[in-house]
Amino acid sequence: MMKTLLRIAWTAGAAPILVGTAIFVMWLIFRGDILMAAGMITIYAGLASVMVGLICLAIYLWRNWRSTTVPRRRLVGQATVLTGLFLANFVAAGGFVYGAIMIETRYNLSIMNQGNEPLQAVYIHGGGVNVEFGDIATGKTVKRAFRIEHDGELVLTATRGGEKIEAIVDGYVTNNMGNDMRVTVTASGEVIAENERSGLASRSHSSSANTPQEMF
Repeated sequence: MMKTLLRIAWTAGAAPILVGTAIFVMWLIFRGDILMAAGMITIYAGLASVMVGLICLAIYLWRNWRSTTVPRRRLVGQATVLTGLFLANFVAAGGFVYGAIMIETRYNLSIMNQGNEPLQAVYIHGGGVNVEFGDIATGKTVKRAFRIEHDGELVLTATRGGEKIEAIVDGYVTNNMGNDMRVTVTASGEVIAENERSGLASRSHSSSANTPQEMF
């Protein structure tokens, strides 16, 4: 009976942190909504599991402390290790939540130059940000990550061959709104903005860049 209580305590402490870590790693790789939901369920289930583990540990310690079947020094050691394991679950859960929030609210944007000349003085501005991408050589892609500060729209500005390119790449952004956007500037100056999260895309030409011409 005593060994069973101790095994339950160990399992109740180890299972949530192991399952939670596995789900978080899979979410980092696949970014599925179902994994996000599974992570939240694991946090609540883990809380219940830790409570069960604490109860089993308390009963185990109380009975063995009275009977002196197990040396008290050993009991203290077991209690210390298991308590540390229980607390580690809360630290891990907090870390996973914080990490998910930081990742989900980060705006990731890449710009690819498909033209025959380099893009120069490339900037993305709007929503309280002004991000410099520098010069982008032919066939190259430059990536940046940033955080939106307030409502607005993201606009690409650049020059190529002495001609100015300007186009909206995201028509609405707001504070704490993350995204994964891939922007391609073609040889003709057309700007293709692809939202990798929603699968939507827009096309616009620098000559009429203030509104996307086509959504697909």
